[in-house]
Amino acid sequence: MSIRNFSSIVRSAALFVLVLLLGIPAATFRAASAAPVAPDVKLVIGKTSVMTGSQTTIPVSVNTEKAIASYNVQIDYDPKAIEIVKVTPKYGSADDTKCLTDEKGCIRTSYDNEAGWLRAAWIDPSTGSAAEHPIASEQTLFEIKVQAKNLTGNQALSVDAASAENLSFTGSAFEGSKANALTVSVEAGQLSVNSPVSAEPASELKVYIDGQAQPKSATVTRAEANGRKVATIAVDNEAVTSRIESNQTKTLLLDARGDASGVIKSMLNGKLVKAMESKEAVLAIETDKGGYTLPASQVRIDDIASQIGKDVALQDIEISVRIADPDESELGKLEQAAQSAGATQVGKPVSFEVEASYGGQVINVNKFSSYVERTVALPDGVDPSRITTGVVLNADGTVSHVPTVVTQKDGKYYAAIHSLTNSVYAVIWHPKAFADVAAHWSRNDVNDLASRLIIKGATDTAFAPNRGVTRAEFVSILSRGLGLHVPQGTEAAAAYTDVPSGSWYEDAVRITASYGIAGGYDDGTFKPGAPITRQEAMAMLARAMKLAGLASGSGRSTNDTLAGFADAGDIGAWAKDAVASVVDGGLAQGNQGKLDPGAGITRAETAAMARRLLVKAGYIDGTL
Repeated sequence: MSIRNFSSIVRSAALFVLVLLLGIPAATFRAASAAPVAPDVKLVIGKTSVMTGSQTTIPVSVNTEKAIASYNVQIDYDPKAIEIVKVTPKYGSADDTKCLTDEKGCIRTSYDNEAGWLRAAWIDPSTGSAAEHPIASEQTLFEIKVQAKNLTGNQALSVDAASAENLSFTGSAFEGSKANALTVSVEAGQLSVNSPVSAEPASELKVYIDGQAQPKSATVTRAEANGRKVATIAVDNEAVTSRIESNQTKTLLLDARGDASGVIKSMLNGKLVKAMESKEAVLAIETDKGGYTLPASQVRIDDIASQIGKDVALQDIEISVRIADPDESELGKLEQAAQSAGATQVGKPVSFEVEASYGGQVINVNKFSSYVERTVALPDGVDPSRITTGVVLNADGTVSHVPTVVTQKDGKYYAAIHSLTNSVYAVIWHPKAFADVAAHWSRNDVNDLASRLIIKGATDTAFAPNRGVTRAEFVSILSRGLGLHVPQGTEAAAAYTDVPSGSWYEDAVRITASYGIAGGYDDGTFKPGAPITRQEAMAMLARAMKLAGLASGSGRSTNDTLAGFADAGDIGAWAKDAVASVVDGGLAQGNQGKLDPGAGITRAETAAMARRLLVKAGYIDGTL
């Protein structure tokens, strides 16, 4: 080991003790960014629930792209609501002597139940040597055993990510004599503290498999918790799994209509979900608030088991599907956001959640790889023509369009919403018309998408239909139309050198790129301000068609589809299949026998293509 590396380790070890015991800011480390574009490390504090006076365990874990040589973290909590009972290291030895040779390194923890903080620090003493053992993958760091006091509600376990005193991670590489600081994002923990409830006796729930009644397959227990009525549906996992495995099951329906509880929670285990996945089956839940049709494959039960990080039987993983009235805070945000958008809410909003839990560890299932349908019940007597669209409540308190059609069942109207996420959904009435398209061929397309919050005007009264469209503008319209509001899991925009952080189009580029819709150039740029060409637009539309599950049309070959256009030879080889798919699918058409692949497109043409995509996919109402 070199003198430099040895000295660095000594300094790191000394810093480790100071940070832990004294809480002195660490000059060697830079503060972690509160919102990095592509963090090196994701720190996750678990979420769980507990009754007042009871204890539970909260895991703290990391998911890292780079090797971690040390970390220091302070977790803050409300000491009036939570008391820490014990901290159990899951990676690292707390023995002062043994940890120096332990390949899992040295860990120290301390907490103060009067001040409301917990500190944990870890170091790999072998950093810099050939035998170093950094944390280089997903890993549970430690577990916090807590006891809830008498305060109810959601209690946060948070980290001040802007303070190096409270959060710092270093890599195994060195920058001169200093440890290499890693960027960190933090997913705060949450402990839902509930008061004990008195439950009614369990009663039988109606269960159907492919339309056939399944007696004695589920029970429902109704209780009151924190002033809210909660109905908990417990599926007989063994009985239903057996029936599903012995049949070509397609739909498991839990019928909770007639239950007025504010929260309706359906519980089933991972083994049943896996059995349904093998049959390509869906879980359907119907309530008076609305319904949920969830393909079992979208739960990704194998990924959940892998995230838990241990050999766990699927039947021991509990899956909770929750359909509920939003809380008062969410209702307030929705009302304010609707007013800001100039819209009127219709009916009651509904919250949809899916969670997996095991041994105190809770995993939110809130992103899907394909669209999942949920319905929101509309008030009796509503005029369906006065329903514009469904909207989702975003994390920043705004609302955004989600693909929505109005349906009718048993004489009642519902808004059927297709979304790639879980959240709180509402239905709005938001008519919009621009004066400068009143006599324009694109009037219906433009006004419909503007009413749905998909496109915006050049001014409040003018759309400028004949103006050209940039690449940034096109992906923004496409992302809003498809209801893409969070990335699929990658940070593709970070690869584009000309997409500045904080720019108005950054999210749209990042999100559409994560779904494989938007693409950049070989030089690493996206060229957001460049006019988009017709072939570039059609290439993105073709990828959007796949995401929406929209077939290309007749199934004709690329050459046959393009044969009727005089300039088919001008289409880039990279775009030919995509252009043919869009043309065959009826989303774009030529002009006087030409496609003009290198020409730009107008705002009106963009609106028309986006609306055709959504109507043909069955994701919005309308005729073409």
